[in-house]
Amino acid sequence: MTRPAPATIENVLRQRVVAAIRSANRFSDANSFEIKAFLSESDNLSKADAASASLVRAEVYHLCGDLERFEYWLANARRLGVGLKADNSEMYVRGNLGYFSYSSPLFKKLAKVESGLLSTVFAYGLVVCSYRAMCEAWDAAMAAKIELEPNGAIDVARKGANVLNKLGISEEQVQSVLDVAGEVLRRHELFWLERQPSVHFEDDADGAGMLYQLSVGVSAAEAMSMTDEVLGLLFERELYVPGVAFSFISH
Repeated sequence: MTRPAPATIENVLRQRVVAAIRSANRFSDANSFEIKAFLSESDNLSKADAASASLVRAEVYHLCGDLERFEYWLANARRLGVGLKADNSEMYVRGNLGYFSYSSPLFKKLAKVESGLLSTVFAYGLVVCSYRAMCEAWDAAMAAKIELEPNGAIDVARKGANVLNKLGISEEQVQSVLDVAGEVLRRHELFWLERQPSVHFEDDADGAGMLYQLSVGVSAAEAMSMTDEVLGLLFERELYVPGVAFSFISH
């Protein structure tokens, strides 16, 4: 019997890990059977492709919410020659674990025509509110005749950039609010759900504003309590960004 090529083994294993992440409401126990099985399979993969195995192992620790081990194995993958793949993985993982301000520069690095990943990562800019970078990337893609999916992401980005301009605030200020929400998510060992946040804009003669919402797999009462935690931390740290509101919503 012909043994599957290492690339095929990696793809199948990564697809299973990614599927587990997408279906997870909260962090997995590092001692669970599923995690141990994923790590064992990545050990087997390392005999044929150490770089890919390190990248897969990093993703497994993402599933556990273990940023320290994720970063260790990602650094190992980079040392073994995995470049943009590692940046792409880190961008998603940092955002998924609520480190939005850290994820944004990675998005801006990858949302370029020359990266070859623009069409893949473009809509991710909505997660980190990198609206201006999305508008620039869209214009560059159109100039280079690169087709991006007409999924409405650019319309949201244009609205977002316009609202931020009217409010006179930076994307970094919005991300500082989101980082506090991420802190609360990690405290509860929760992942936020859905592919994109829910963002609502107000932009009329009465003024401008935005409401950024993340879905979580808890009851409505728990989501409200977590929102109160965010508001409490923002108040304690005197972190007020005019026109920007945040809340968790029950999924």
